[in-house]
Amino acid sequence: MAAIFVAGCAATRREPSTQIYDPYEAGNRRVLAANQAIFGPLARGFHAVTPAVVRDRLNSLDSNLKEPRIFANDLLQLRFGAAVKTAGRFLANTTLGVGGLFDIAGQAGLPQQSGDFGQTLFVWGVDDGPYLVLPLFGPSNMR
Repeated sequence: MAAIFVAGCAATRREPSTQIYDPYEAGNRRVLAANQAIFGPLARGFHAVTPAVVRDRLNSLDSNLKEPRIFANDLLQLRFGAAVKTAGRFLANTTLGVGGLFDIAGQAGLPQQSGDFGQTLFVWGVDDGPYLVLPLFGPSNMR
């Protein structure tokens, strides 16, 4: 009886699938081609005319603006330690980092946590769904 109980506790966590389910391949290829044709030159042009220091500040600001969403997903995934770190990063970078223009928390050794709604859905058992290429955002899935 004890062996059955112990075996039931030995459940393993599901790993993400490595197979790509792409029923929309033709449409995905068209969206990818459009993304490369439109946004590729725009990105290269922006990179060419924008000084590195400005790009760095914009990157830091963008990362800081993602922190509340990461925090919410940390909580939904029951990752409370990560949520505390994310909240600390957001507070430090918003106040000391001039609204997030500077990554003060990263310089202090507190790296940005990863966490998005797709990961949250995975934790809660939702399958990937088909592969999908989104305009502007690129590769994704229905999850």
